[in-house]
Amino acid sequence: MDMAHKTYLGIRRVSRLEYLIAFLGSVRDGYDREDARRRIQKILEGGEIEKAEALGKKKARPVSGASLLPECEKMAIQLRFAARTDGHWALTPDGRQLINDLPDRKAKDFPGEKAKATLITRLWQVYPRFGQMILAILGQPEGEMILPARSADGSFGAAIYEKYGLECDILTFKMIRELGTQLGLLNWYIVKERGKQLQRVYSIACVAMLRCFEEVDGHPRRSETRLDICLNEIGLDIGALTCSGETYVAHSLFKSSLLPVAQAKGYLVIETQVDCAFIKRYHKISTQEFERVLWDTYLEKVNYRPRFPILYPELRNDLCRRLRLPDSMFDDIIQELIETPQRLLIYPSGGTLDYARNLAHMHKYLPPKTRRGHFMMYLKIDRVK
Repeated sequence: MDMAHKTYLGIRRVSRLEYLIAFLGSVRDGYDREDARRRIQKILEGGEIEKAEALGKKKARPVSGASLLPECEKMAIQLRFAARTDGHWALTPDGRQLINDLPDRKAKDFPGEKAKATLITRLWQVYPRFGQMILAILGQPEGEMILPARSADGSFGAAIYEKYGLECDILTFKMIRELGTQLGLLNWYIVKERGKQLQRVYSIACVAMLRCFEEVDGHPRRSETRLDICLNEIGLDIGALTCSGETYVAHSLFKSSLLPVAQAKGYLVIETQVDCAFIKRYHKISTQEFERVLWDTYLEKVNYRPRFPILYPELRNDLCRRLRLPDSMFDDIIQELIETPQRLLIYPSGGTLDYARNLAHMHKYLPPKTRRGHFMMYLKIDRVK
């Protein structure tokens, strides 16, 4: 097997890219395990301090980063960003390039578009289950899966097999969900049904596989799932498909002719040993469209009472699903609209996240802060008169 594409069944338990990047930073600076652990611990502590502040607690939960360190070591080697020879650690040329492509840690879009493209490519090539799960989610009628948020007595494994015919444990799924969300491929939130906590995970990017263009040749157009819609959209855009009436005609499907066209049009193209993925993850939306959907969603949530407070994460969850946006984009547009109102007046207000005390996945449920450093716990919205 070509070592450049060695694949692994299990995905390392590294749920945030910041931990891996902190580890690689330590390797760049002449690796010392204790230094690497402290770097990871610092990021963990920052998250715990924010959570404690949002919950109105005086003290943050202590964290050490010790269990994350070996996972980061293994992931860095598997993704070919670092190598260890005779106990000596060094970055690979790809690892150095990744570190050089990073914006400032405080950048809103950390780790930035270039680094995200590199990380998606590597995760897709090295951990086949990553790409398979993204495609499986896209392959559902609504492009989403609803599954248990926890796994008492293997309930998660049973549920994903019964509903979607897939075999996956909850930890692997959680890693794909978290990394996919950070990289702009997925989004998710918790829903309660009959007293149970479920997770709704949905696709926010478009993906088409090269082999699928061949498979639909001579077949009628379909739009039953988001995967069908993506295949149609991407295939027609890059010239892999045309339509004769309502039937697909596949064209020159040599990678060499399709790849430059796709890349010139802004697609991320990932070659694997068996196929080639075309990914579109640019989320464009006009302010007008955003405001229209925001207003409709807000009114539904507050029973048509303008200026009634709604929990920030609750509104964000609903709107992002409707518009297939990443949370960060919602946060950015809301900040802009607060500062320079257009058709809506948006009033943020503070408070504590008492309602989310039982949500263990707090990182997702933290609202952003105002320019003055206060959490936007609630939003009140009205129309400009």
